[in-house]
Amino acid sequence: MDNFAPLDREKQMLGHDIIVVVLAASDGGRNALSHILAALPIDFPAAIIVVQYLDTRSQPSLMLDLLNHPSSLPLLPAHAREQLRSGRAYIAPATSHLFVTPNGTLCLSNAVFVDWTRPSADLPLQSVAASFKQRAIAVVLSARGSGSTCAQ
Repeated sequence: MDNFAPLDREKQMLGHDIIVVVLAASDGGRNALSHILAALPIDFPAAIIVVQYLDTRSQPSLMLDLLNHPSSLPLLPAHAREQLRSGRAYIAPATSHLFVTPNGTLCLSNAVFVDWTRPSADLPLQSVAASFKQRAIAVVLSARGSGSTCAQ
């Protein structure tokens, strides 16, 4: 990460000026997510959105279990109207779609399932790509099922 200057914790970037990483995983990617989040430094210069796309009607999400894993970054449950901050990881709720507005605000929706999943990986991937363009990074850890069709 030589291209990024370390962040002064008092001057964390907010909203649209930040880099946003979307980590998306299906049911088989939760362990990989916990390893990645544990390895990131405390001064990681981006906001991270973590979403597990699966059909929660037939299988439970264990994403909030990630909050109990060791990490130097704050691991936070995503809340509606929350402003993204660099150096934090936001965990999408198991039963809501998550997307990001152009000003870097998190939004949650209980809209219909997308390709049999809620949350869907498509909504955060599409909204972050549209809003943050060259400051958007997508990481799809597993593509089992059809919840991440835009990332395939």
